[in-house]
Amino acid sequence: MNYSIREVLDTDYDSLLELWKTTHGIGIDEYSDSLESIQRFLTRNPGMSFLAVLEDGKIIASVLSGHDGRRGFIYHLLVQEKYRRFGIAAAMLEKVYKKFEENFIPKANIFVMKVNQSGIGFWTHEGWKSRNNLEIMQREFKPMGSKGNCEC
Repeated sequence: MNYSIREVLDTDYDSLLELWKTTHGIGIDEYSDSLESIQRFLTRNPGMSFLAVLEDGKIIASVLSGHDGRRGFIYHLLVQEKYRRFGIAAAMLEKVYKKFEENFIPKANIFVMKVNQSGIGFWTHEGWKSRNNLEIMQREFKPMGSKGNCEC
């Protein structure tokens, strides 16, 4: 199997959204994962998100990453099931880690849905540790121009 890894472009949005929607364990939010939100994320974090593409142009994996100046964040890391165990996710993560280092980001955080046991297993295998001393809390805001609350 031949594939390449390249930066995510906002023109990849429709293909990425379809990939995210069809992958177990990936939480999609109608506002946070809208085209406009993803475009803002990519603009704020240039060159930090990647995808894997087959020779025919089919996207088979993605990872969004960025930082706030002190901590890195990784979202929507996934590889289509039939392409797993070929090192694609690890190869994309190496690119992400290099970008964090180039931007002087010493630590990163991920959010993994508790029902995503394969994802938790992957991250544990990659050396990530669960933080038992933190609780994730969330509050919704109605973004300007939003049509209503989202299901998160």
